[in-house]
Amino acid sequence: MATNITTGVGRIVWGHPCEARDKTQKNMQTGKFEPVLKDGVKVQQWTFGVAFPRAEFERDIWPHMAAEAATVYPGGAIPPKFAWKFKDGDTAIDDDGKPYNLREGYPGHIVLSVGTELKCPEIFKFNGTGYDQLPGDAIKCGDYVVLGLTFKANAPADRTMTPGMYVNPTVV
Repeated sequence: MATNITTGVGRIVWGHPCEARDKTQKNMQTGKFEPVLKDGVKVQQWTFGVAFPRAEFERDIWPHMAAEAATVYPGGAIPPKFAWKFKDGDTAIDDDGKPYNLREGYPGHIVLSVGTELKCPEIFKFNGTGYDQLPGDAIKCGDYVVLGLTFKANAPADRTMTPGMYVNPTVV
């Protein structure tokens, strides 16, 4: 069973909840990223990163992620290469050796990678008394958002696959 939460306010620092992109996977022989195909068709995904203040992440998000991981790795036996789907905006280094803390919105934050292959999540805005549904183009990178999220830990039987956490949006 998955864990569902509503976050506090975070800021979109990369990607877009409603702009589909091709899902890619690293080809271990060539080292290049290639499109993932299902039945000969490119798999689409909606991915974006949201920066949460460190204290808020540690207090309100991390406990739910850790508890969900424990459902498939009881007793704290989580593998060292478990893909948690977040970056520490103060200490993480990208694949080119550049610190994430040089990027706008990252210092002092934990950046959660959110994504789905199902569809663009629904977008709403509070109007003072209720919520109005908005089109996907009503938000952009840099906007502040509250998310409905589903966490689901993955412990693949195939040991060549990376275990990790699915972080899926239900609403923005």
